[in-house]
Amino acid sequence: MKDVFRAAKKDQDVSEISIALGSEVSYVVAVRTPVGESIDRRKVLKIAAANLPFVPVDEGFDWQKISFGEGDDWMQIAAIEPDFLKLLTESAKTAGIKILSAVPAAEFPRIKRHQY
Repeated sequence: MKDVFRAAKKDQDVSEISIALGSEVSYVVAVRTPVGESIDRRKVLKIAAANLPFVPVDEGFDWQKISFGEGDDWMQIAAIEPDFLKLLTESAKTAGIKILSAVPAAEFPRIKRHQY
């Protein structure tokens, strides 16, 4: 992966990059939540750990509240496998490229983003 970042830096003069990750290295899940329940980032991290095949790290996940209709609250959680996230960030840093964002390609459109 370091070679890919180095080539992008050299051939395209890239210093910053946004990355869309495929389903092989990232996950997006939707979890039903009780209507009106107060949710913070720490609670979402615990919910994510219970619903993903790995325990996500704080810098490798994001979430948003979504709704499919009245009285029907859901939380969408997007997470990157921690070992891959570490490899990705170390490779970019070695090449001198700043990663602006790394998001799963399957992430739903942001309907109502929860600010934290």
